[in-house]
Amino acid sequence: MLLLVCIRGGIERDGQRESLGYDIANGRGYFSFAYALPESESGRLPSRLFLEILNSDEEEITQTTVTIPTNPEQIIQIPVAVAIAPEKPSPTLTQVANLARVQLPTQLLTTLTNKGIRTLGDLQKAGGLNNIPSAELSSN
Repeated sequence: MLLLVCIRGGIERDGQRESLGYDIANGRGYFSFAYALPESESGRLPSRLFLEILNSDEEEITQTTVTIPTNPEQIIQIPVAVAIAPEKPSPTLTQVANLARVQLPTQLLTTLTNKGIRTLGDLQKAGGLNNIPSAELSSN
């Protein structure tokens, strides 16, 4: 399951915070912020980065402050524990067939049930019917 995570961030210097906006983490959890140091402050890099990690409902998961590395290319790893919401109940294959007004062969349902595939969610997790050897489905 791909989890959408938004990160609001900013710099912290001399007890003051300046927002850098937000970014959406990619599928690997990476995000970035850009900060242009004003010429008048050359050589005076901010030392801390504050982050607020939000879920897709914009609810705060956690917040943290990290030290900014002197190498601007360095990747900082920030482990964040995220509670995964329980999956919504998935309709059974029979319910889906009834809604679509399709009659599924009993042997097909038996074969799928024997493989632990009872719901639409189970079928999706299995990669669909294409991932079940055709020999097992050929009599259906």
